[in-house]
Amino acid sequence: MTRTHLPIPRGLQLVLCSSLALTAGACACKCPDPASLRGGASADAEPAELDELDGDSDSPAAAPVADASATTAPPADSAVASAPRVTPTADPGEAPAAATVPDPVPSPDGAVKAPDAGVKPQCAPRGQPPYDYAAPAVAEKPRIDLTGPWKWGKGWPNGVETLAFDDSEATAATVPGITRINRDGKKQTRVWLRHTFDVQRAAYFRSQGLDLGGRYGASVVFLNGKRLPEAARNAPIYVKGGLPLVDGKNVIAIQLEYSKFLDGIFWYGAPALGKPTERQRGLLTRRYTSKVDGKPHELSLFVPRCADLTAENPLIVALPGWSGNAWSYAGARLLREADARGYLVLTPETFGNILYTGASEDGVLEALDLVTKDLKIDPNRIYLTGLSMGGAGALQISYHYPDRFAAVAAFYGDSQYNLGTGYIGRILGSKANGDRYSVINFPENARNLPVLLVHAKDDKTSPFRQSSQLAKLDAKLRLPNHRLIAPKRGGHTLDTVDAHTEEAMAFFDAHSRQPLPTRVTFRTNSPRYVRAYWVTLKTSEGDDFTGIDASWDPETATVHIARIEPGISAVDLDVPARRVTAAGAVGATVTVKGRAIEVGEGAR
Repeated sequence: MTRTHLPIPRGLQLVLCSSLALTAGACACKCPDPASLRGGASADAEPAELDELDGDSDSPAAAPVADASATTAPPADSAVASAPRVTPTADPGEAPAAATVPDPVPSPDGAVKAPDAGVKPQCAPRGQPPYDYAAPAVAEKPRIDLTGPWKWGKGWPNGVETLAFDDSEATAATVPGITRINRDGKKQTRVWLRHTFDVQRAAYFRSQGLDLGGRYGASVVFLNGKRLPEAARNAPIYVKGGLPLVDGKNVIAIQLEYSKFLDGIFWYGAPALGKPTERQRGLLTRRYTSKVDGKPHELSLFVPRCADLTAENPLIVALPGWSGNAWSYAGARLLREADARGYLVLTPETFGNILYTGASEDGVLEALDLVTKDLKIDPNRIYLTGLSMGGAGALQISYHYPDRFAAVAAFYGDSQYNLGTGYIGRILGSKANGDRYSVINFPENARNLPVLLVHAKDDKTSPFRQSSQLAKLDAKLRLPNHRLIAPKRGGHTLDTVDAHTEEAMAFFDAHSRQPLPTRVTFRTNSPRYVRAYWVTLKTSEGDDFTGIDASWDPETATVHIARIEPGISAVDLDVPARRVTAAGAVGATVTVKGRAIEVGEGAR
């Protein structure tokens, strides 16, 4: 029996059991098809049925394999995910209101369907995150609501930060929310935002907190002509006291610059002025000194309003795109869906624009280890997602460490890097390093890892073939639970992610990690990546990939090694086994739980 855990909003969990039909080849100790290893499968050799798999919306494979010379150019913006639709978090001193998001309803095939509207499950939050996880906020009372009306205009005219500026010709802006603006084809768009409000007791409120929420892009904020401290790109702006307020009319003016990755003002968080407090639900931060580079870093962690933190919760690791940071998902639809379904969401820093290689990859795993140590996380329900550079990173990290994740959803990420592209060549340096982070070279590593690829066919930044070639190879290898969603339009934008976030979440709902699969295939060209599930390899640094394909029959406690590629000197099998067999000469020392054995002889 296998268990599928579907998250129920408000801290509840439903466990459904379904029978698992094992094919004879899944656990029987006979040699699997040697073509299942990369050495016997190429992206060029396509089965006939792949010609029919170039669907418009989603399919297990896509367009013919294309020249690998085209790869992703650096995205121009650091924002990731989608529209800011997260309901403002309740004040920490008050119990959250009853949730209005109904429970997901499982269908007979395991998918999660939209439930009937109007259902209001009880919200019963329990527990609190550790002290290190918090965010500054404004208490519910006393406070001055600053959500509207706001106005926006293009450019930055003289006097816009003062009361004297005439904004009668400006356009209304939605705060918080999305204000669509025509980019006019420009790579960068600069606009101003302005809001006037009354204060009757300025002397009192000068010592209070000003919470302006956040906007995707870079913001410069003025209050009554005085420039306020800057926040990181995408980050919320909070000023704790010392505000230049006056009795009567006051004006907030914001200069905002965003890239073509967006088509307007994406504002999350309800701005307000009032008593400072700390928030322990919603989007929180944790600062720490990284062991990777010895420098201070921060991560963000979204905690659903109704989560039960005294029990294990599912966790999504969401990787930012190019120039992203811990706030890159702050206004995302991902957080709205996570709040409804009971997922925690971790967004680590990127450690620089280095394509999630080296220190960046280590930094993601370090942040994950911190959160799983600090909070109760279900080890079988940890998921990975990202877009653009983050999408490629989600694939790379999960394929390098497939036994750590339950599923991955990658939005328009590269599967194959071309060192001839200037910035990629500078980052990766050598062919061996480029191959090491191009998952097209080791797709079998995801044999037991469900993978969802989302890539619009009109993407001009990262060509669609970056996902379609990987999907076609997955189909050739017959990897289960791999899927490609390929909309005709959407481009390399937030809209593409927003349109398919719910599908990605349903994909996560449907899958849990397999801690002990009956078949493991794993390939590597580095001693940095040598373990997957119950197989540990001993290998050395090199240009060429090497790997193993092994099956375990739990009924007979027998491991069958179908193939060990050259370059592996030793294999340790950490699985109950009385016997190990092989299709041919192994050429490597084999141990079971550290005890050396002769292949073909009994091992007890």
